[in-house]
Amino acid sequence: SLWLRDVAMLKIGYGDDVISHPDIAGVSREIAAKWAMERVIANQKHVEDTWRDISKANANKHLAMESLFIKLAEN
Repeated sequence: SLWLRDVAMLKIGYGDDVISHPDIAGVSREIAAKWAMERVIANQKHVEDTWRDISKANANKHLAMESLFIKLAEN
């Protein structure tokens, strides 16, 4: 997701000028400070896997999204 990209960019030292969601830059900065890069990458993978499952594997959208939210909350 673009928001997780924003978090990753802030985590590695880029400024607000490169983020896609400047309206939530404060939250993105807070998360970037709290999360390890491994967590950001793992969450991005969960988002990509869910998108793939819905778009290519014909997964049930509601169940796939529920599963994604559970994974993100656990991470």
